[in-house]
Amino acid sequence: MDFDLNSDQAALMDAVGQLVKAFDDPSVALNAFYAGDARLDRELIASGFLSVALEPDYGPLCAALVVEELARLPVAVECMAAALPAPMALGKRIEGPVAIVDDARRPARFLHGAAHAFVRQGRDWLLFDIADRETLPVDSFLAFPMAKFVDPASLADGQRLSAAQAAEFNRWRQIGLCAEASGAMQAAIDFTVGYVTERRQFGRPLGAFQAIQHRLSERTVQAHGSRWLMRHAAWNRTSRDAAIAASFTLRAIPDVVHDCHQFNGALGVTTEHPLHLWTYRLVRLQGELTAALADAGGPEQLWSEEQAA
Repeated sequence: MDFDLNSDQAALMDAVGQLVKAFDDPSVALNAFYAGDARLDRELIASGFLSVALEPDYGPLCAALVVEELARLPVAVECMAAALPAPMALGKRIEGPVAIVDDARRPARFLHGAAHAFVRQGRDWLLFDIADRETLPVDSFLAFPMAKFVDPASLADGQRLSAAQAAEFNRWRQIGLCAEASGAMQAAIDFTVGYVTERRQFGRPLGAFQAIQHRLSERTVQAHGSRWLMRHAAWNRTSRDAAIAASFTLRAIPDVVHDCHQFNGALGVTTEHPLHLWTYRLVRLQGELTAALADAGGPEQLWSEEQAA
């Protein structure tokens, strides 16, 4: 595996970095559980960065890199569903924002204002155009905009994904969630490193204590492991690699969340410190990734998957 980006990937990520630079300000959501930015949503659509999965010169690995980079931002932006599982399952790009709903009776992120939604019904996935469906925003501390359908019983006329499409959807949903989680984990760690570098106690920075250095080093190793397993899965395109990345990421998330909160003053549920913009988001991603791994076959994928997709 080549750990260096090729010229196309590097140019793409440089362009993404330039676009998101103006939105990388954690203070935007102080005293709020999450922050969104309609201007960022519009610029992402106009830029075409969410459409690279099906481009011959880029492909799904580049789409995963874009999702990972956007997940580092303090603002919550719908990118994963539109950039990876939707185009890879359907073979075409659909208008976003795109929501993924595991249970039509329960809240889902990015549902309010979405153009399309994938809704799980039993063992099947159905695609709905929901531009005219009534949704109700729901208060949540999970650092995402949450909403639910006002009339979930009316969801009966969607496009049912074939078995092959559903398998692709489940695979790329796992990879996309791993990309979101790896980006958010790294951002939380970077923020914490900055905090312990500046915060002084006992006459020196907290980051000078070896115990804190060791723990943050361990969390960094976990975040890097999640990132590279996710990228390998996006490159190799097998359900086995997607399950490996998902399983590793699920193990890493609680460790990263715990230690980042511990070293930011052992804070709990608060909006007065921007760490929650990543860690509360990770709690939601952990739940979705658990569901996605189960939908795709769970640990059985680790030894029953064919070698090539």
